[in-house]
Amino acid sequence: MQPANFDKKSAAETWRLSEDSMEAWRYFEAGRQLKYAPGDALYRQGEISTSFYLIISGKVEISMVREDGSYFMVEIMGPGALCGEGPAFDGLPRFSSAIAAQDTLVRRFDSKHLDEAFQETPKLALSLIRVLAAKQRIMSRRAQHLSAPAPEVRIGDLLLRLAETYGRRDQPRTPIPITLTHEQIATMTGTSRVTVTRWMTKMRKLGALEISGGTAYIKNAELIPR
Repeated sequence: MQPANFDKKSAAETWRLSEDSMEAWRYFEAGRQLKYAPGDALYRQGEISTSFYLIISGKVEISMVREDGSYFMVEIMGPGALCGEGPAFDGLPRFSSAIAAQDTLVRRFDSKHLDEAFQETPKLALSLIRVLAAKQRIMSRRAQHLSAPAPEVRIGDLLLRLAETYGRRDQPRTPIPITLTHEQIATMTGTSRVTVTRWMTKMRKLGALEISGGTAYIKNAELIPR
């Protein structure tokens, strides 16, 4: 039996977990199903709430505003992703905002009502631990490279991470089957759009990167700064 209304189409997300890791949440029938139009906020930075969300269809941009007022896009999440779960359990203000980038369907859960569910379905708790562990690992990696003074390293690490997430080991080229604008890459790496464009052009000339039919291919990862 397939989860109701669950969209398995490829989305332009930058973060996802394996099917096995998210299976328990997809079949968990508790929670309230909600629809969001583009620009609607699932939650905002600074709020305190016990709610978190499973994205069923659509796309959600996770972003934050730094102390200097600058905008930083953290991730783009699509079907099958959980978002907002950390602050939902620790009771502290949210450190990011989640904004629907297109028509989006989610299931909203309340952390206050999950004790019994975790006891009855231990896989839910295990899945949540895996989600938190995966996000911690990715954020640690990004923190390491965002501190790098060279913008080429930050941009290269983002594309290599996407290639690792979506690429197929049995192919000589590593496809990144998502669409990110140069502006989005810039906001995710703390660089400028001009810098991203120059970097992409340079990588294509070096033979490290290929753009074909709207899809990016890493032809030679060894040529990408890291």
